[in-house]
Amino acid sequence: MTFKGKIKPRSKWVKPAAVLGALVLLGFAVTSGKYGYFVPALILAVAPFLKKEYIIDEDGADIKFSLWGREYRNLWSWQDITTLHADYGKAYPDVMLHIGKDIVVRSFIFEVEQTEGIIKMAKEKNPSIYIDNAQNMK
Repeated sequence: MTFKGKIKPRSKWVKPAAVLGALVLLGFAVTSGKYGYFVPALILAVAPFLKKEYIIDEDGADIKFSLWGREYRNLWSWQDITTLHADYGKAYPDVMLHIGKDIVVRSFIFEVEQTEGIIKMAKEKNPSIYIDNAQNMK
């Protein structure tokens, strides 16, 4: 089973503003002769086109980045995950799920029903995982 987290959509003005900012930065780099500004301008121009997905499935917790058809995945397998904490108050009416690997924590937002399925899957995939499922704050 695959669970996809919620991501806040970007405002419509972000892409044009980033491209405009990159053009201004490029113009400054060319006119002043400071060519070190080319790299930040390129990053600023490309960043709004990057898409991100939060996925939890049989393999583990994954963040999938895609840019113009190319994908990069950052997967934490269930064996690497040490803690799982469901925070029902922080993202109400949804649930913020904090996933820990050693001292690093990722936070994903899911619906309540999805969170229950994720916790059940986590118990099956890694019985030694510490699960802190706080009471529902409804």
